[in-house]
Amino acid sequence: MPDLLFRYALPVVLVGAASWATPPTVWAQAIAAKTGGWEMTYKTQTDMPGLPPELESMPAAQRAKMEAALRESWKPRTHNAKTCLTKADLAEMAKGPDDSGDCKYSNVKVSSTRWEADMACGGGRTGRAVLNAPSSDRVTGTVIMRIPTSKGDGKSTMELSGRWASASCKGYDD
Repeated sequence: MPDLLFRYALPVVLVGAASWATPPTVWAQAIAAKTGGWEMTYKTQTDMPGLPPELESMPAAQRAKMEAALRESWKPRTHNAKTCLTKADLAEMAKGPDDSGDCKYSNVKVSSTRWEADMACGGGRTGRAVLNAPSSDRVTGTVIMRIPTSKGDGKSTMELSGRWASASCKGYDD
């Protein structure tokens, strides 16, 4: 699942995100990105004071095992990925939102160099995403999510940076 997330994060953030809450006339004004191979870096960190409420009702041994796995997954991580962004990807994303996700977007603001939105997701999670594209071959961004836990709110942060690397997708995931 994480590999799938990283593979599709660039196209979703660059173009698709703007389409989720904006009319078609704005889609054409979304952040301009070159097609081809992109090299991305994702840095994630999660700070959780407790467990998600749904784990509280598990038997103690099962909960301990799940907590250990979660705590391991919450350690700061850096992931590098190569991904391909094609004209077909851009056309698909311009069709609009895929309503199968569990997040709703509001306060969406789009310009040729910036995309930002507030998010409300399942499980009471809320957050904010900001993407900056100072040029068509560079992007940076941050997604910060508030996550309710049994001992107060947790926070998950993903910072991303990317650079266009090739007009060809050869050697990049597609």
